[in-house]
Amino acid sequence: MCDVSLAERFRNSAIANQRRSADNIPMDTLFFTTSKLLTLLLRVETWGALLLSGALIALVRGRPRAARGMLSVALAALLALGIFPLGDLLIGPLERTYPTNPPLTHVDGIIVLGGAEDGVGTARHHQVQLNAAAERVTAGLALAHRFPDARILLSGGSGALRDLARESMPGAEVMTAAFR
Repeated sequence: MCDVSLAERFRNSAIANQRRSADNIPMDTLFFTTSKLLTLLLRVETWGALLLSGALIALVRGRPRAARGMLSVALAALLALGIFPLGDLLIGPLERTYPTNPPLTHVDGIIVLGGAEDGVGTARHHQVQLNAAAERVTAGLALAHRFPDARILLSGGSGALRDLARESMPGAEVMTAAFR
């Protein structure tokens, strides 16, 4: 009985998600593409690639001093990022703020973050395909079974620019299949 109600809750979430996304496809696509391009500009590896490209252009144009400067900065940044655990230093305080698996007595809603599903693989093989973030789905499923009256909210969708044609299976549909 619980499995039927769980599948029904996810099916309703998937239908609501499809209705919302079908109404705003052009604006969503523009916002999505812009956000991906801005994110690309903020990534450290983009700046490294720009430095290396600048150094190559400087060498071709006969400016070895400028090329050496750019290569030195790129090498120093690469070594700093490779040697020092900057990611751990930045995420550590945030992770310590929120305990893992806190005791729960009453839950009104469960939010399952997207990004764990492989929509292309699921559509291609007709079997739910998950990636390294599969614990999002398994933890959500465990909570849904523990708290059958809780409402379930699925977030996500494809985060890839190459999926603008929407050839992959929507995340809500993959989640619905996973929770059956």
